[in-house]
Amino acid sequence: MKYFLTSSPSVSMDGAINPANGFLDNLKLSLADPVRALFVTTYPDDAAFSDHCSQCMREAFEQAGLWFESYTLLDRRTAAKDFKQYVANYADAYVILTVANDSRTTFFFDVYKAGTNELLYTYQIQANRSEGDTVATYTNMAEQFYKHFERSAVEQQKENSKKK
Repeated sequence: MKYFLTSSPSVSMDGAINPANGFLDNLKLSLADPVRALFVTTYPDDAAFSDHCSQCMREAFEQAGLWFESYTLLDRRTAAKDFKQYVANYADAYVILTVANDSRTTFFFDVYKAGTNELLYTYQIQANRSEGDTVATYTNMAEQFYKHFERSAVEQQKENSKKK
């Protein structure tokens, strides 16, 4: 699977593909014919705008010579259902992070088994009162989660090997 991320695929909302950075040429060289595409919207909560932009981009790409086997819009209406349906094709597990910024930043990490969505592991960490709401604090808290998760996984493997 190939991913292309661009903040400005078109010159304006007139539907013409922006030729400035070779985006269209790279797409044509890299993608199979016909193309299976996923359009990720800028405004996932605005269904009408998302539908309009998605349709305009599809038409612009087709006018430029790309043909679609499938063209899927990913927005708030479809994201959760599609994620749960297809995540097992790409991963064994996934992490959902919830951040609460009250008087102290708190991270809630939940690890789920892909395919069944079974909760496998949960971890909560709260910043110290002296730590600001900064990238450094977020990075530190995420690193602590992964260290604890790794330790738990190693302990679980040891326990499972003892049972055999």
